[in-house]
Amino acid sequence: MATLATSVESNQIVLITTVSLPRPQQGEALSVQALVDTGAQCTMVTARAVESLRAVSIDVRPFVAANGERQETEVFRLRVDIPIVQQALLEDGSQGETVHSVGADLEVMLLPFQPPNYDILLGMDFLAGFHITMWNGLFVLSN
Repeated sequence: MATLATSVESNQIVLITTVSLPRPQQGEALSVQALVDTGAQCTMVTARAVESLRAVSIDVRPFVAANGERQETEVFRLRVDIPIVQQALLEDGSQGETVHSVGADLEVMLLPFQPPNYDILLGMDFLAGFHITMWNGLFVLSN
């Protein structure tokens, strides 16, 4: 099974992700930190990441912020990928691994603020495609 494992620190799960324009117009990708938020329905992105990618807004939509306040924000079509490690038993009996990216093209909303330690907030629209296990301070994401 292909997996990504990281520790839960200060009750937060922060992963390294790659964000880019979706295929076929995909250009240069950014490597950014992402906060896993299983309570968020949709993935959100910072203005800093959108500006770096030169992404163009495709819509404006309403959303309900964590504090319950209704807001409107821009929507962008972006590709979000995470590194997944695939373990394999090699012909000589040794253990090998291959790292590949797994992700999706998503419609992501613009975060209404600039957090200091991440540029992507991974919501359930992205996370629902994975098996998630959290145990004893460890977060494991598998596909």
